[in-house]
Amino acid sequence: YSCPMRVKPSVVLVGLPENRDWLIKQLLYWVGPMWTCLYATDNFMYYRGGVYEEVVGPDQLNHAVTLVGYDDYLGAWLIKNSWSDQWGMSGYAWVKYGSLNINYILGLMLLDTSTAEAINAGEAGMASK
Repeated sequence: YSCPMRVKPSVVLVGLPENRDWLIKQLLYWVGPMWTCLYATDNFMYYRGGVYEEVVGPDQLNHAVTLVGYDDYLGAWLIKNSWSDQWGMSGYAWVKYGSLNINYILGLMLLDTSTAEAINAGEAGMASK
């Protein structure tokens, strides 16, 4: 598999503290999906479902994915991969918290609101009735 994506984030967070999971969950809630890096091992390339768990050496990173959610019951992050919808669960995977060095580096895309146009809900036909 190859990783064709090229990302230029607005903000990059590197080497977050050990208790970073709370911060990342808050960012997902308030900002939305963001890119993150992990170490995609040979075994990870054959992932088909469930919660993937594999410990790798420190500071090993080789692949960027989109972090789209989490589930504390599963203890896992939900990612969207760029390897097509034939990989994993239609292109998605659950990665156990702390596995594959996920979330050592995060990138956020922030909207520049100075150039964004506001839409009046009433004028757009979306007014409450």
